[in-house]
Amino acid sequence: SLVEAVEHAKPGDTISISGAHTGQMVIARTLPGLVVVGASGASISAGKGPAVLCSATGVQISGLLLAAKEGEACVSVPGGGSLTLVSCEVRCSAANGVQVQGECTLESCKVLECGAYGVVALAGGLVRTKGTTVAQNVKTGALSRGKGSRLLLDVGTVIERNQMHGVGGDQGGCVTAISVTVRNNSLLGFNLGDGGSGLLRECTIHANGMHGIQCTGGELLLTNSVVTSSSKLGIFVNPPPAPPGPKSVEDEQQRAHVTLDQVEVTGSGMFGVHITGGVVEARQ
Repeated sequence: SLVEAVEHAKPGDTISISGAHTGQMVIARTLPGLVVVGASGASISAGKGPAVLCSATGVQISGLLLAAKEGEACVSVPGGGSLTLVSCEVRCSAANGVQVQGECTLESCKVLECGAYGVVALAGGLVRTKGTTVAQNVKTGALSRGKGSRLLLDVGTVIERNQMHGVGGDQGGCVTAISVTVRNNSLLGFNLGDGGSGLLRECTIHANGMHGIQCTGGELLLTNSVVTSSSKLGIFVNPPPAPPGPKSVEDEQQRAHVTLDQVEVTGSGMFGVHITGGVVEARQ
C-alpha cells in the first residue's frame, strides 16, 4: 500500500504510484529528498485531513491528482518542511487547497474548486508558483497572510474565476507577481490589506467583478502592467479608518502607498484610479 511504501522508504528514495489510493500520505521529517512519481491517472484521496502532509525537506511529488473533503487543507506543509509539486492537480471540497507554513513550489499545477483558499502562505510560509492555474475556489485564489509570509507568483501563473478575490496580501504578508494573469474573479483582482506589501510586474489584471486592484494599506508597486475592464474601479486606494486618538497627516499617508510605473488602466466601469486617502505616485 501507499502507507507502507512511505513507511519503508529511506531518504532520497523514489516511490512510483499508479491507480487510485485512499488515505493520507504523511512524509515525516526523517525522509528528506523523497520523490513521489504518479503514473497517468494516479490519485490520492483523503476523506478527512490532508491528502499530503509534508514535514520533510526537499520532497518532490509529480503527476498526481490530490483530493480531500475535510480538514484544514488538501496539501499541508508545516514550518520546516519543503515540498515541490509538479504537474499535480489539487482539489479540496471544504477547505484550503495548499496551506504552507514552510515552503512549497507549484510548477505546472492546477488548484481548483477548493472550499476556502486555493493557495495560502501563513505564519512566515513561502509559496512559489510557475505556470500554475488557481481557479474556481470559494475564497481568494492565492493569499499571503501574516508577518514574513511570502507569495511569489511567477511566469505563466493564472489566477481566475475565484468567488472572492484573485490574489491577496495582508497582516504583513508579501506578494510578488511577475508576468501573471489575474482575471474574472468575482470581487477584486488584487487585494492588499493593511500591513501588506506587493510588487506586480508585467501583469494583466482583467475583467474582475468589482475592482481590478484595491489597496487599503501597505506598499504596492505596479510596473509595466495593465488593468483592464474592471466592473467598477481600476485601482482603488481606500485606507481603513484610523485608530482613535491624535494622528498626523504623515501617519495617514503611510497607511497606503501605491506607485504606478508604466501602467495602463482602461475600460473601468466607473473610475480608472480612485483615491480616498494615502498616496498614489504615477511615474509614467
